[in-house]
Amino acid sequence: MKRRWTGSLLVLATLASLWFVAGLDDDDVIEPKLVPPRLEVGDALGVAEVEPPPAQDALIDEDALITSVSGRVVFFDTDEPVYGALVRAWLEGDVTLETISDEVGNYSLRGLASEADFSITAEFAEEGWVEAERVPVLLEPGETLTGVDLVLMKGGSISGKVTETHVVYHRSAVAGILQAERRQYSSIKEREEASWRALGAVASEQAEPVDGVRVFLEGITTRESASETDGSYSFTGLRPETYRVWIEAPPELVRNGRKRADQLQKVSISSGEEKFDVDFNLQLDSVSVVGRVLDRGGIPIEGAELTIDHAPTWSGESGSRVTGSWQTMTDSDGYYELTGLRPIGFIRISRFLWRGDLPDYGMFALDTRAEGYAGRRILIPSFDEADIEFARFFIDATLPMWEGSSDGGGPTKFREEYMPRVEGNVIHLDIVLEGESIVSGRLVDSLGKVIANTEIRMKPVNPRRETSKPMVPEYLDPVSNKTDRLGNFLVVGVPEGIYIFDANTRAQGWQRTRNAALSVGPAEAIEGIELVVESAEERGALTGWIRDESTGGALTDYRIEMRSVDSPTESHPVWGTVTIDKESGVFRMEDISPGSAVLLVVAEGYPPTELEAEVVGGETSDVTFVLGREAWIEVSVTLDGVPAEARVSARRMDGQQIATEQYYLENARPAESDETGLYTIRKLPEGDYTVEAAAVTGKNSATTFFRYETEIARVKTGRITQIEIDVTGGAGIHGTYDFPGRYRRGRVHLLEGHVPE
Repeated sequence: MKRRWTGSLLVLATLASLWFVAGLDDDDVIEPKLVPPRLEVGDALGVAEVEPPPAQDALIDEDALITSVSGRVVFFDTDEPVYGALVRAWLEGDVTLETISDEVGNYSLRGLASEADFSITAEFAEEGWVEAERVPVLLEPGETLTGVDLVLMKGGSISGKVTETHVVYHRSAVAGILQAERRQYSSIKEREEASWRALGAVASEQAEPVDGVRVFLEGITTRESASETDGSYSFTGLRPETYRVWIEAPPELVRNGRKRADQLQKVSISSGEEKFDVDFNLQLDSVSVVGRVLDRGGIPIEGAELTIDHAPTWSGESGSRVTGSWQTMTDSDGYYELTGLRPIGFIRISRFLWRGDLPDYGMFALDTRAEGYAGRRILIPSFDEADIEFARFFIDATLPMWEGSSDGGGPTKFREEYMPRVEGNVIHLDIVLEGESIVSGRLVDSLGKVIANTEIRMKPVNPRRETSKPMVPEYLDPVSNKTDRLGNFLVVGVPEGIYIFDANTRAQGWQRTRNAALSVGPAEAIEGIELVVESAEERGALTGWIRDESTGGALTDYRIEMRSVDSPTESHPVWGTVTIDKESGVFRMEDISPGSAVLLVVAEGYPPTELEAEVVGGETSDVTFVLGREAWIEVSVTLDGVPAEARVSARRMDGQQIATEQYYLENARPAESDETGLYTIRKLPEGDYTVEAAAVTGKNSATTFFRYETEIARVKTGRITQIEIDVTGGAGIHGTYDFPGRYRRGRVHLLEGHVPE
């Protein structure tokens, strides 16, 4: 039994031993022997037993505090162990511990720091295997983590080629093909279609490799490569994943086709899979635009800013068919150069020269601005000289197609001034800027209150055409700014012209000022203009109900909107905002310019109805509108007594138009037909109608033939009026008639029948 000592006994024993040793002679020898301690004194004193403190080293169990991670390294798919794999523990990008897997694939990493975020991975020296996916671990002091297995996968690869396409024209094939087509077809339409079919045989494409094009890969990893002299590139050692691969084409290379400029491709690979055909095709010799920017006197303008971008009308969604936008500035000689425009191609140039069709893409807008000058915009078709030459050759070769044609006609050339001046793949264009005018003044409302921090916009009375013509310079809109705290404004870059003013004073949008149109001359400074907009305090409001005509009850589920306001004070009145209380059915229309308003009410079971109300400035007017239930007309159509297919419609006999749910009025309401052949005209207001039935008497591949008959229908609110129309007889003249004009090529086939005297 192990006994314990007290602190007091230890002191007494120490003193006794010192006294004993002091009394010994030098020659005395003490033999060691084991003497059991006497505890009677301690017991008598009542002191508790204690264990002597252990040594400091004995407090730490080294094995208990060492953290460790262990597991196996195996091959993907087979699950076979990997002998000799290098297993590493990573912390913040550095390797802190590593080991080698044994012959059964086991590994163990001991001595990792606790409470740190490690990642464990394995590599295998044999070619073709990629690093195992890293496994994150976080260890507590002394924790042993087992079963952390690592899987080695075969690396996949993505490769392909970057090529550029040359168009090769075969002029010798054109004449023979068109001659054969000429003998085969006689009508204008057939010959025109045949001419375009010939395009497929007169040109071909040849692809050649391009080196030095940067290729990017992004996924688990991010890499960059470049095409070799044979156009090839490759990414190897890739883990299974879906990667994004794209190229960055230099300015002189333009992508071919309608993909994005970078030609992004998504490529998925599995373990060890090789994807070989991830190719990219470009078109060399993109079009450049060069020239000088000059003033009216021919003096070069230094520092002019030029921006060229896709013209949205022709360039596809979000500019997806162009490589982007470019900017540059003129040098001291006024010279500029912009490169990287994709050529349109001879097919679209041919249509451009033949019929005047603007290309559906490849049109670019070049904007030029310089301090002290009004900005200009020019639409540029990106034509290449070789394509233009072949397009003209193709049209000349096509002209014999029209000789001897009973239809006449033939190609109609576009005006030559719309063609750019091209040498090779360079468009030469000098731009002349006019001196700017400056317009300044103050913005107030109709009560004289200053309007601060509000944008002013000057708009030409005759705005730029939506479909502008190529190579015809047009002015850019003036550059506006906001009014200051005193309502002062300044508009610069104003070209010569006649302008109206808008102010962005409302949350709902712009508001036209009450000012008359302003005439601005070249390089003119116009000061002290006071622009006046309608004050919100002078606008009125409408509130009220929509009630059923028969019951008098208020409708709650309906739509009411403003169609127009005829205002004595505003050329462009404000229509205001609408709210409807869905429980009570009360509507409120606020912020309306005073005048005569026309409203549209749409509700299920009622005809769309236009209603009139007077809006009084500064007041809220209470109004109540009454709607009658919708009426229907059901029509059965026969042709000489036999049920027939027909087109049926109804129009008001008083000449009024019929309101629709789509914010427009129609002269005639078409009928809907069901499987029984019954024709129904819905959502009609009460009134007298002329119902017209056009019965189908025959069809061929190009034409449908009709006979017409009409009946009168008197329609009552909430009722269905049923009528029968029997189409008989009909006028007839034998022969055909061709409409004159190139856009009226349809034919009227005149039928036999009774001709009334």
